Amino acid sequence: MEEDAPGIELVREFLGVHEMLRVGLRRCSELAQRAAAGLPPAQTAGEWPALRSGSLLWELRDNCFQHCFLLRRHHLGEDDALFPELRVTDGSLSPVLDRLEAEHREIALLIDRVIQIAESISGSGGEQGTGALVAGLRQLEEELLKHLSAEEEALVPALLRWREWPQP
Repeated sequence: MEEDAPGIELVREFLGVHEMLRVGLRRCSELAQRAAAGLPPAQTAGEWPALRSGSLLWELRDNCFQHCFLLRRHHLGEDDALFPELRVTDGSLSPVLDRLEAEHREIALLIDRVIQIAESISGSGGEQGTGALVAGLRQLEEELLKHLSAEEEALVPALLRWREWPQP
């Protein structure tokens, strides 16, 4: 990556957010797998800095909700702010942006499913729900990782050329 490119700071922020999404989803998936395997909260509690409850199931739900909210906000920000500006500054990106927006809608459906499963998890009988959550997170992770990589490949070159973020 060209360190003196006009949009280098924007690219760093863009890639940083994507990495945060990857790490957050990986951590949620790992926690769901541990919960589904029946591991006690003490074995995973040290990995979550903002622990407010000793319940592994509570932890799992809370972290899934937080991650899903962040992911949804990120995609809305891209759809509402970044992509329209990219369409104006580089019209050749329109077909790619259309595809990425369609992927955002598909990922939103997966997020809704993960949230629905997480909401159904309770303190008793949680293993069955956590198994479903593991599967839902696995599907979300598969689609999201493909999407983030494709988005980075398609947009980083345009963002590197970006001289100044347009002001409203």
